[in-house]
Amino acid sequence: MKKPLFLFIAITISITTLSAQNTNTEIGLRLSNFQSFGAIYKKEMRNGDYFRLRGATGIFQLGLVNDNSSFQFRSDLAIGVEIRKKISDKLVFYRGFEPFLNLAYRSSTGPTANVGVGIGYVLGLSYDINQQFYVSIETIPSLGLSIQASEFEALDNVYVEGGINASNVALSIIHRFELKKK
Repeated sequence: MKKPLFLFIAITISITTLSAQNTNTEIGLRLSNFQSFGAIYKKEMRNGDYFRLRGATGIFQLGLVNDNSSFQFRSDLAIGVEIRKKISDKLVFYRGFEPFLNLAYRSSTGPTANVGVGIGYVLGLSYDINQQFYVSIETIPSLGLSIQASEFEALDNVYVEGGINASNVALSIIHRFELKKK
């Protein structure tokens, strides 16, 4: 009788202690190439790494000229894990894999849709402004596959894309706050 009671008490104390720990959560705005904007969400995991969710609207255009109209839209979604290494009190290097999905649609002379998937590797530096805010700069070398269909009849083109260059640098401002688990 004593062993099950002891085991029950030990498990209850462990669960209470773990659930009382604080969790860092971060939300921010991200600007890429001074053309694309988006949001980023990061949540600290138990091992100290961060889960990250990034979404962006790359293009949104609507044009009406005389009797002609055009519409263009592109959006990206990426999910990954961020591993951090502190360089100094205020400077942190981070890295990690990030699979992504992007969708695009364009209509001018006829509708064209694009779907892309791939994986990127995040490389970034963050600088703490204070305890609640930091700025970061990052690039994401990637390899992806993109499929394009026009008039929604057949697949027109299949692209394999990849690379890294200076125009793929993003600047973010992030708000950090701590959530206490109940």
